[in-house]
Amino acid sequence: MNHSLLRFGKKLEDLGIGNIRSLIENRIDESQNLEYKEPSEKLQEDCNDVARTICSFLNTDGGIFIYGVSEEEKNGHRYPVDIKWCCISKERFENLLLNKVQPWEEKIKIWRIKNEKDENEGIFVLEVPKSENPPHMLFDFRYYHRLSFQTQPMAHQNVFRTFQTSWIRRREFHKSVLEPLYSEIKGNCDRISKYEQGSSVIYERVIQNRRYLYDCIEPSLQEKIDQFYAKMTGTSSKLNWKDRIATQITNEELCKVFPEKRGQIKKDIHESLLKVDVKMRYPDGSIPSVRHSLERSLFPEWDLEKYFRNCYSNAELIGWEPVLVISGESDVKILISTFKQLWDNCVSKASENEVYKSLRNDTPKLVKMGNEILELISSK
Repeated sequence: MNHSLLRFGKKLEDLGIGNIRSLIENRIDESQNLEYKEPSEKLQEDCNDVARTICSFLNTDGGIFIYGVSEEEKNGHRYPVDIKWCCISKERFENLLLNKVQPWEEKIKIWRIKNEKDENEGIFVLEVPKSENPPHMLFDFRYYHRLSFQTQPMAHQNVFRTFQTSWIRRREFHKSVLEPLYSEIKGNCDRISKYEQGSSVIYERVIQNRRYLYDCIEPSLQEKIDQFYAKMTGTSSKLNWKDRIATQITNEELCKVFPEKRGQIKKDIHESLLKVDVKMRYPDGSIPSVRHSLERSLFPEWDLEKYFRNCYSNAELIGWEPVLVISGESDVKILISTFKQLWDNCVSKASENEVYKSLRNDTPKLVKMGNEILELISSK
């Protein structure tokens, strides 16, 4: 909730002295989400009072605190009377407050409105959000909340209930939002770095079914996550074409190597006809053979042996044998020397293809963005 927008119709950093004078002229009294304080000569005590109200706002529904306005009490209401300037910098004021609230909430905003006649003078407007991780404690080891428009100490049962609710909510938040997104973004980064298509199913499910929890992510991180998936959508469409293009490039090269089979290859131009039988030795001594299609191996490194070793990291690569596989016909083995020339031609053509060029430029940026998000999520 943006209290500045609700109260003034503008962001905190856009407020001017006219907005504060308007509160005075319209006799807007203190409320559940608004409080004034007149500066005194005892700055430390003033900051204790400010910190106490900050705690109460954090532990309830947030609010606006204005330090630099005198008040009068009438019939149980407290009305603003006049502007009272104080000679203190924003940095000093903030530093005096930081250690008084535990834990400090980074989303608290402090805005100094300067006196146009004397820049050394100013008043402060604090925008305090409702905390996502309450309760917050004052330096005197007490907890406060807003009750009947006033800052009041929290009873033991209220503190206990707030802690209990916060723990349950944080556990659900991590289990339902952060952990699934972290796992999927990491998987997407791993796949995209190899030019393999990722998935956004979990992201869509989180947004649709857990929106109220997803909205608890701080706006800057939420924006990064949304941007990541928006860019991934564009990349995914290119990856769909990438496999089709790779297959076509490979089959066109096969037509040159096997001109007598050109008709059948052209007929199945979008089918994966070039295969490689890979043999590995596992720790138990077994030596199985696995048949691979190669369109997915045309990724930036272009190194087939490295590609196979990555596929079978827990086994020893013994060798591999390329074959042409056409439906209804016997497999045709391809000489390694012939295959290497064919593969070099495929790599050359793929490296000049516009879709591949685009992927080569875009995927590192997307992976970098994903890794930055993973670091931020890890810190939560």
